[in-house]
Amino acid sequence: MKYQLVLQFPATSQSDFERLVALEQRLERESGDSSNVDGHDFGSGEFNIFVLTDDPMTAFEKAIAITKSEALNYDMRVAYRELSGENFVILGLRILQSLPFREVFCRWARAASSTTSLTISRPRRSLPIPPA
Repeated sequence: MKYQLVLQFPATSQSDFERLVALEQRLERESGDSSNVDGHDFGSGEFNIFVLTDDPMTAFEKAIAITKSEALNYDMRVAYRELSGENFVILGLRILQSLPFREVFCRWARAASSTTSLTISRPRRSLPIPPA
C-alpha cells in the first residue's frame, strides 16, 4: 500500500470509543483488497482510524458511505499522505447533521487549496479546520 488515510473524530467518552471501534471494525470488514485498516489511537479528545491504501479517494468515499449508514453523530476530518511522506493532503470534513457533505467538502477544498501543506506527526494528528 502506498498511502495512509487518517479518519479523525472527536471522542472523549467510553461510549464514543466503543462506537468508533465498531466503525473501525466495519471499515475493516468492508474494505476489501483496496485498503487495509491499520488500527487506531484514542486520546486528547480524538479518535483516529488509520487506513493503508493505494487509492485514498476510494477509501475516503467508502468511509463516508459507512459513517453515513451508521448514522454516527460525529464530525469527521480526513487526510492522507504517502507512507514515506510527512505532509498530509486534506480530503474533507464531514459535519454530520448540519450541512450536506458536498457543501462542506467544497468549502474545505477551497480553503485547503489556498493553504500550505499540513504536517501531522505521531502520536497526535490534529487536522485543523480551515476557515470557511
